[in-house]
Amino acid sequence: MKDITENKLILFTSHRLSNLSLADRVIVLEDGKVIEDGKPEQLLKDNKRYAELFRYQ
Repeated sequence: MKDITENKLILFTSHRLSNLSLADRVIVLEDGKVIEDGKPEQLLKDNKRYAELFRYQ
């Protein structure tokens, strides 16, 4: 997957957060609003909604 998507803009939606492990950037939407934006590793460290959902899965 990484080889196929290199140097390309890919918009990917998923309810399975483990699918986002290769993402450079994750935007978390809730009720139609952006509530978090950043690298997956940083969002986990921030321990907000993304981290909560990630742990839940």
